[in-house]
Amino acid sequence: RISTGDLFGLFPIEQELPAEDSLLVYPMMVEVKGFPNPPGLLPGGEALRRRTHQITPNAAGVRDYNTGDPLNRIHWLSTARRGRLMVKDFELDPLADVWIFLDAEAKVQAALPQAPIDYFAKDFWPRTGKLPLPPSTEEYGVSIAASLVRDYLRRGRAVGFVCAGKHLTLISPDRGGRQLGKILEALALSNAKGDLPLRALIETQVKHMVRGSTVVLITSSSSREVGVIVDFLIQRGLKPIAVLLDAASFGGPPGADQLEASIKLLGIPSRMVRKDADLAAVLSDSYAR
Repeated sequence: RISTGDLFGLFPIEQELPAEDSLLVYPMMVEVKGFPNPPGLLPGGEALRRRTHQITPNAAGVRDYNTGDPLNRIHWLSTARRGRLMVKDFELDPLADVWIFLDAEAKVQAALPQAPIDYFAKDFWPRTGKLPLPPSTEEYGVSIAASLVRDYLRRGRAVGFVCAGKHLTLISPDRGGRQLGKILEALALSNAKGDLPLRALIETQVKHMVRGSTVVLITSSSSREVGVIVDFLIQRGLKPIAVLLDAASFGGPPGADQLEASIKLLGIPSRMVRKDADLAAVLSDSYAR
């Protein structure tokens, strides 16, 4: 069914089409301002000697022009000297990666029944309109992960994503719009029906993380295991950040407040997200307590 209409909602039109097709809906994202962004400098302050197709402040030299290279990367002085087109080569910034871990273990999720919502064509025109998220920790976690991935990529960080639902999803850190698209697609297809605890997931993936990397944990678990995970990451030279979903506000067990207090004692940045919270405000720096 397709619904549309005029700007004022005076002439709504609906039409049902017999054809069927698949549609991939990306997660809802919010604007985040000031979420913790540890510098993540690599040990010794040395540049990461890995070539990249992106333009960074670290020029590594020049090479022969290849078909498809952007014209703004041509180094004209070297081109004049050698008599053939030469382009600048770049290396990645000397910053460690950002890893986003989304806890998709089924037994830590919580959800409340969702009241039906009637939509009319005129409801889709106002730019200020907001559609509520379904009242489940799964939907909130996916939206938070998508928002933070976009925020870190905008800051020029290389972002990776890990989630263990029915299947393990592991996307290696990278930069740019293509990386955002890959992670959004993975989030859209994800489900919180996994049986792998967050601690086991972290322990299996920590070997892939460069020392000094930022690790964002998004979980609705109120178990003390989360505090153990945070301490484990610190001991490995990583920089954890905890985004805790208060399962009690979604009809689940209590304990999120006590967990947040124990994490704060370790000096680790954290955010507490409850049902119906303004995600943009909660994730932004002005909300930090």
